[in-house]
Amino acid sequence: MKSLIVRLQVDALRNATHVEYHEDFSALLSKHGADALGVETLYNDYAGKFAREKNAFEVIRKSELTSRIKKKDRQCNELFRGLASGVDFNLYHFDDETRAAARSLKIAFDHYGNINTRTYEDRAALATDLVSELSSAANAPRIIALGLAPWVTKLSETNAEFIALVRARDAEVSRRPSTRMKEARVPVDKAYRRILNYLEAIALVDATAAAPILAFSSELNATNGRYKLILAQEKGHRKAERGA
Repeated sequence: MKSLIVRLQVDALRNATHVEYHEDFSALLSKHGADALGVETLYNDYAGKFAREKNAFEVIRKSELTSRIKKKDRQCNELFRGLASGVDFNLYHFDDETRAAARSLKIAFDHYGNINTRTYEDRAALATDLVSELSSAANAPRIIALGLAPWVTKLSETNAEFIALVRARDAEVSRRPSTRMKEARVPVDKAYRRILNYLEAIALVDATAAAPILAFSSELNATNGRYKLILAQEKGHRKAERGA
């Protein structure tokens, strides 16, 4: 029988992504109401364990590299906003060819959406793809026509620096004793799975409870789908690092 909830291999996520995922999961439970879903007791147990994991993760976050990563991420965000605004501004240019170039470029930006709302890894990967598309044979002349070539170059350089910093931090963290973080993660994942198992079981036997659970699981499945892609990227990075 197909599971109601798409399962995610949470124990395979990197520490930072693991915390981000459980923050998203907690927010989703709060949105739908742990009491309305019938998991208030289970959620309180989970929340206490997750609070301990976040405290353990703060030890890792206090790296000097982390502050540099945050600063570089802000720079990438500002560059993306400036570049997107430059395209939007030219949609109203008095010159027909300039407006046409802006409309063509707007299609690419609409495709990627607001990448600044994504996780570090996801945002960096999308920025790389966006720069590649804007630098294509079709779009490069349009970028030049709008005077945005320096913005694309700067975004490319800054994003590459950001990715290098993240990899350097990950390498630094991997060299540290991580027993505390590992010990904190295991109970969180167990409490998380107890919530999912309970929700799936109740949805099968209680028609009244099924409706809110179905609404919750629909949103959770979308979240889990997004993190499955992030997990695939993380596994790819690890494989590349081992092969280096």
